[in-house]
Amino acid sequence: MKKLLIPICLILAITACNRQTKNQRAADEILDKIPSTKTMNAGKHPYELYVPDGWKTENRKLRGVDYYFIAPADNPNINVNVVTETMSGLSLNDYSELNLNNIKRIIPSAVILGHGKTKINGVTSAWYKYTIEPQGINISLSSCLVPDKGVAYIITCGSLTKDADKYKNTFDTILKSFKFVN
Repeated sequence: MKKLLIPICLILAITACNRQTKNQRAADEILDKIPSTKTMNAGKHPYELYVPDGWKTENRKLRGVDYYFIAPADNPNINVNVVTETMSGLSLNDYSELNLNNIKRIIPSAVILGHGKTKINGVTSAWYKYTIEPQGINISLSSCLVPDKGVAYIITCGSLTKDADKYKNTFDTILKSFKFVN
């Protein structure tokens, strides 16, 4: 079965906005394992997301992947990002399962805290939460995979684990606000 890249790209979620050397080494350690980004940048359906007061947005290309970031202006260790990837003909269940398996395979420190299905503005979607510890940095991540015409729109919320409870409600509000626009 095809190896999809999204688990690796999720790591960039927490480290991309922080230019500190240790965080960059943590990201590079995992991102160096990416064989190709050819399945990424597949989505063209416009969408909207809630942006909390005092947070900034940015579109940025990193290692060949187009990211849309939402982050507090004053805390580079917290962010939400959206990337897209072709589902390569897989069902949402199979695509989600493959992503979870890749996370565990590629990131030895990953601990899956939960996963399941949810509805995001009427679209059946998959979610999972996990923690990782690259280079000794404790990171909590939650992702939601929203499918549209064979493309997964992956919204990932990331923070240092010590801040996870503080941002949980904000992250939940942002995730639930995702909607496609015509």
